[in-house]
Amino acid sequence: MQVAGRYPEHTGLLLGTVHALTMLAFAAGPAVGGLLAERGGSRLPFLAIGCALVAIAPLYTLLPEGGRGSTHAEPKRAVAAALAAYRELLGDRTQRALLALRFSLVAGWAAWLTVIPAHATAVWGAGAGELGRMFSCISLIGMLCAPLGGALADRYGRRGLAFRAGLLSALAVGALPMCVGKRSFYVAMAAWDVGESMMTAASSALAADVTPADQFGAQSSLNNQ
Repeated sequence: MQVAGRYPEHTGLLLGTVHALTMLAFAAGPAVGGLLAERGGSRLPFLAIGCALVAIAPLYTLLPEGGRGSTHAEPKRAVAAALAAYRELLGDRTQRALLALRFSLVAGWAAWLTVIPAHATAVWGAGAGELGRMFSCISLIGMLCAPLGGALADRYGRRGLAFRAGLLSALAVGALPMCVGKRSFYVAMAAWDVGESMMTAASSALAADVTPADQFGAQSSLNNQ
Protein backbone atom coordinates (compact mmCIF):
# COMPACT_ATOMS: atom_id res chain seq x y z
CA MET A 1 0.00 0.00 0.00
CA GLN A 2 2.94 2.33 0.62
CA VAL A 3 4.08 2.14 -3.00
CA ALA A 4 0.55 2.54 -4.34
CA GLY A 5 0.03 5.48 -1.96
CA ARG A 6 2.61 7.44 -3.90
CA TYR A 7 0.19 7.55 -6.83
CA PRO A 8 -3.18 8.34 -5.19
CA GLU A 9 -4.91 8.95 -8.51
CA HIS A 10 -4.04 5.44 -9.69
CA THR A 11 -4.08 3.46 -6.44
CA GLY A 12 -6.96 1.26 -7.53
CA LEU A 13 -5.38 0.47 -10.89
CA LEU A 14 -2.04 -0.41 -9.30
CA LEU A 15 -3.56 -2.68 -6.66
CA GLY A 16 -5.87 -4.21 -9.25
CA THR A 17 -2.87 -5.01 -11.41
CA VAL A 18 -1.17 -6.69 -8.44
CA HIS A 19 -4.31 -8.80 -7.94
CA ALA A 20 -4.29 -9.64 -11.65
CA LEU A 21 -0.75 -10.98 -11.39
CA THR A 22 -1.85 -13.09 -8.43
CA MET A 23 -4.70 -14.50 -10.51
CA LEU A 24 -2.23 -15.22 -13.32
CA ALA A 25 -0.20 -17.28 -10.87
CA PHE A 26 -3.33 -19.22 -9.90
CA ALA A 27 -4.08 -19.87 -13.57
CA ALA A 28 -0.57 -20.76 -14.73
CA GLY A 29 0.83 -22.34 -11.56
CA PRO A 30 -0.99 -25.69 -11.76
CA ALA A 31 -0.13 -26.14 -15.43
CA VAL A 32 3.55 -25.27 -14.98
CA GLY A 33 3.83 -27.33 -11.80
CA GLY A 34 2.22 -30.33 -13.47
CA LEU A 35 4.56 -30.06 -16.44
CA LEU A 36 7.63 -29.91 -14.19
CA ALA A 37 6.39 -32.87 -12.16
CA GLU A 38 5.85 -34.94 -15.29
CA ARG A 39 9.32 -34.21 -16.61
CA GLY A 40 11.39 -34.23 -13.44
CA GLY A 41 9.37 -35.91 -10.73
CA SER A 42 7.30 -34.59 -7.87
CA ARG A 43 10.27 -32.89 -6.20
CA LEU A 44 11.10 -30.63 -9.15
CA PRO A 45 8.21 -28.12 -8.69
CA PHE A 46 9.21 -27.56 -5.05
CA LEU A 47 12.85 -27.09 -6.05
CA ALA A 48 11.82 -24.58 -8.72
CA ILE A 49 9.70 -22.61 -6.25
CA GLY A 50 12.55 -22.51 -3.73
CA CYS A 51 15.03 -21.30 -6.32
CA ALA A 52 12.60 -18.63 -7.53
CA LEU A 53 12.05 -17.34 -3.99
CA VAL A 54 15.79 -17.15 -3.37
CA ALA A 55 16.31 -15.34 -6.68
CA ILE A 56 13.72 -12.63 -5.98
CA ALA A 57 14.65 -12.10 -2.31
CA PRO A 58 17.18 -9.31 -3.13
CA LEU A 59 14.40 -7.35 -4.84
CA TYR A 60 12.74 -6.77 -1.48
CA THR A 61 15.67 -4.56 -0.49
CA LEU A 62 14.53 -2.12 -3.17
CA LEU A 63 11.15 -1.57 -1.54
CA PRO A 64 10.75 1.70 0.40
CA GLU A 65 10.77 1.58 4.17
CA GLY A 66 7.71 2.87 5.97
CA GLY A 67 6.45 3.57 9.45
CA ARG A 68 8.06 5.39 12.30
CA GLY A 69 8.68 2.44 14.64
CA SER A 70 12.13 1.66 15.94
CA THR A 71 13.76 -1.53 14.73
CA HIS A 72 15.34 -1.89 18.19
CA ALA A 73 12.19 -1.60 20.29
CA GLU A 74 11.93 -3.82 23.35
CA PRO A 75 9.69 -6.87 22.84
CA LYS A 76 7.13 -5.75 25.44
CA ARG A 77 6.90 -2.28 23.94
CA ALA A 78 6.64 -3.72 20.44
CA VAL A 79 3.77 -6.00 21.47
CA ALA A 80 2.02 -3.15 23.30
CA ALA A 81 2.39 -0.89 20.26
CA ALA A 82 1.00 -3.60 17.96
CA LEU A 83 -2.01 -4.20 20.21
CA ALA A 84 -2.66 -0.46 20.40
CA ALA A 85 -2.56 -0.24 16.62
CA TYR A 86 -4.97 -3.16 16.31
CA ARG A 87 -7.39 -1.56 18.76
CA GLU A 88 -7.29 1.71 16.86
CA LEU A 89 -7.90 -0.02 13.54
CA LEU A 90 -10.74 -2.17 14.90
CA GLY A 91 -12.34 0.95 16.32
CA ASP A 92 -12.81 2.25 12.79
CA ARG A 93 -16.05 1.19 11.11
CA THR A 94 -14.50 1.10 7.64
CA GLN A 95 -11.67 -1.14 8.81
CA ARG A 96 -14.18 -3.58 10.29
CA ALA A 97 -16.07 -3.63 7.01
CA LEU A 98 -12.83 -4.32 5.13
CA LEU A 99 -12.09 -7.23 7.46
CA ALA A 100 -15.57 -8.62 6.80
CA LEU A 101 -14.91 -8.41 3.06
CA ARG A 102 -11.60 -10.18 3.55
CA PHE A 103 -13.34 -12.94 5.50
CA SER A 104 -15.85 -13.40 2.68
CA LEU A 105 -13.02 -13.67 0.15
CA VAL A 106 -11.18 -16.32 2.15
CA ALA A 107 -14.42 -18.24 2.71
CA GLY A 108 -14.99 -18.16 -1.04
CA TRP A 109 -11.51 -19.48 -1.73
CA ALA A 110 -12.14 -22.33 0.72
CA ALA A 111 -15.33 -23.18 -1.17
CA TRP A 112 -13.36 -23.18 -4.43
CA LEU A 113 -11.07 -25.86 -3.07
CA THR A 114 -13.70 -28.06 -1.44
CA VAL A 115 -17.35 -27.55 -2.33
CA ILE A 116 -17.08 -26.37 -5.94
CA PRO A 117 -15.24 -29.44 -7.33
CA ALA A 118 -17.74 -31.79 -5.67
CA HIS A 119 -20.71 -29.73 -6.89
CA ALA A 120 -19.35 -29.54 -10.46
CA THR A 121 -18.89 -33.29 -10.50
CA ALA A 122 -22.45 -33.78 -9.30
CA VAL A 123 -23.99 -31.27 -11.75
CA TRP A 124 -22.21 -32.07 -15.00
CA GLY A 125 -19.86 -34.92 -14.24
CA ALA A 126 -16.69 -32.84 -14.25
CA GLY A 127 -13.48 -34.83 -14.14
CA ALA A 128 -10.09 -33.75 -12.84
CA GLY A 129 -8.97 -32.38 -16.20
CA GLU A 130 -12.21 -30.47 -16.74
CA LEU A 131 -12.01 -28.98 -13.26
CA GLY A 132 -8.46 -27.81 -13.94
CA ARG A 133 -9.49 -26.17 -17.20
CA MET A 134 -12.48 -24.51 -15.56
CA PHE A 135 -10.44 -23.03 -12.72
CA SER A 136 -7.77 -21.83 -15.15
CA CYS A 137 -10.32 -20.16 -17.43
CA ILE A 138 -12.13 -18.52 -14.52
CA SER A 139 -8.83 -17.29 -13.06
CA LEU A 140 -7.91 -15.72 -16.40
CA ILE A 141 -11.23 -13.88 -16.48
CA GLY A 142 -10.53 -12.56 -12.99
CA MET A 143 -7.03 -11.53 -14.05
CA LEU A 144 -8.45 -9.38 -16.84
CA CYS A 145 -11.13 -7.82 -14.65
CA ALA A 146 -8.93 -6.86 -11.68
CA PRO A 147 -7.15 -3.90 -13.36
CA LEU A 148 -10.48 -2.81 -14.86
CA GLY A 149 -12.00 -2.85 -11.38
CA GLY A 150 -9.09 -0.81 -10.05
CA ALA A 151 -9.47 1.78 -12.81
CA LEU A 152 -13.23 2.03 -12.16
CA ALA A 153 -12.55 2.44 -8.43
CA ASP A 154 -10.16 5.31 -9.19
CA ARG A 155 -12.69 7.03 -11.39
CA TYR A 156 -16.04 6.37 -9.71
CA GLY A 157 -15.16 5.63 -6.08
CA ARG A 158 -14.10 2.63 -4.03
CA ARG A 159 -17.12 2.09 -1.79
CA GLY A 160 -19.76 1.98 -4.50
CA LEU A 161 -17.79 -0.42 -6.66
CA ALA A 162 -16.91 -2.69 -3.72
CA PHE A 163 -20.61 -2.90 -2.80
CA ARG A 164 -21.81 -3.63 -6.35
CA ALA A 165 -19.03 -6.13 -7.06
CA GLY A 166 -19.65 -7.88 -3.75
CA LEU A 167 -23.37 -8.06 -4.56
CA LEU A 168 -22.56 -9.61 -7.95
CA SER A 169 -20.39 -12.25 -6.26
CA ALA A 170 -23.09 -13.03 -3.71
CA LEU A 171 -25.75 -13.44 -6.41
CA ALA A 172 -23.43 -15.67 -8.44
CA VAL A 173 -22.72 -17.91 -5.45
CA GLY A 174 -26.44 -18.08 -4.73
CA ALA A 175 -27.10 -19.13 -8.33
CA LEU A 176 -24.67 -22.06 -8.27
CA PRO A 177 -27.08 -24.49 -6.55
CA MET A 178 -29.61 -23.79 -9.31
CA CYS A 179 -27.20 -24.59 -12.16
CA VAL A 180 -28.27 -27.65 -14.10
CA GLY A 181 -25.50 -27.92 -16.68
CA LYS A 182 -21.96 -27.06 -17.64
CA ARG A 183 -22.80 -23.79 -19.39
CA SER A 184 -24.82 -22.30 -16.54
CA PHE A 185 -22.12 -23.45 -14.09
CA TYR A 186 -19.44 -21.61 -16.09
CA VAL A 187 -21.56 -18.45 -16.25
CA ALA A 188 -22.13 -18.43 -12.49
CA MET A 189 -18.46 -19.11 -11.76
CA ALA A 190 -17.34 -16.37 -14.17
CA ALA A 191 -19.73 -13.85 -12.58
CA TRP A 192 -18.43 -14.83 -9.15
CA ASP A 193 -14.82 -14.25 -10.15
CA VAL A 194 -15.54 -10.98 -11.96
CA GLY A 195 -17.24 -9.64 -8.85
CA GLU A 196 -14.52 -10.95 -6.56
CA SER A 197 -11.72 -9.43 -8.64
CA MET A 198 -13.35 -6.01 -8.83
CA MET A 199 -14.28 -6.08 -5.15
CA THR A 200 -10.70 -6.96 -4.18
CA ALA A 201 -9.28 -4.12 -6.25
CA ALA A 202 -11.77 -1.60 -4.85
CA SER A 203 -11.44 -2.73 -1.22
CA SER A 204 -7.63 -2.73 -1.42
CA ALA A 205 -7.68 0.83 -2.74
CA LEU A 206 -10.12 1.83 0.00
CA ALA A 207 -7.83 0.30 2.63
CA ALA A 208 -4.92 2.34 1.26
CA ASP A 209 -7.07 5.48 1.48
CA VAL A 210 -8.30 5.10 5.05
CA THR A 211 -5.25 3.54 6.74
CA PRO A 212 -2.68 5.96 8.21
CA ALA A 213 0.77 5.52 6.71
CA ASP A 214 2.29 4.45 10.03
CA GLN A 215 -0.31 1.67 10.38
CA PHE A 216 0.04 0.00 6.99
CA GLY A 217 1.97 -2.87 8.57
CA ALA A 218 -0.58 -3.39 11.33
CA GLN A 219 -3.47 -3.24 8.87
CA SER A 220 -1.81 -5.77 6.58
CA SER A 221 -1.11 -8.07 9.52
CA LEU A 222 -4.68 -7.80 10.80
CA ASN A 223 -6.06 -8.34 7.30
CA ASN A 224 -4.15 -11.60 6.93
CA GLN A 225 -5.01 -13.19 10.28
